[in-house]
Amino acid sequence: MRFLRIECGMSQKNMAEILGVDSQTVARWEKDQITIPRTSDAVLRSIYLETINTNSKISFFLNLLAQSEEVQVIEQLTLMAENNHWSLAI
Repeated sequence: MRFLRIECGMSQKNMAEILGVDSQTVARWEKDQITIPRTSDAVLRSIYLETINTNSKISFFLNLLAQSEEVQVIEQLTLMAENNHWSLAI
């Protein structure tokens, strides 16, 4: 679990938000204190596969999220939407 999270460039907090759990839950999964649900495991593995596929648009956004604060990401996505004329609903 920890390996995949780190390879995806995510903090425990980021991972928790994506999976809809508390960051302490992610910490417990990583310490093998509790079992990770199959759905959360599948989501994490899917995110990892998208992360290593550098040509993927999803990979681009995952990297953007991992490297920026939420406000900066929204500003950059908004700018991209304006420049490329695609819709962004926030």
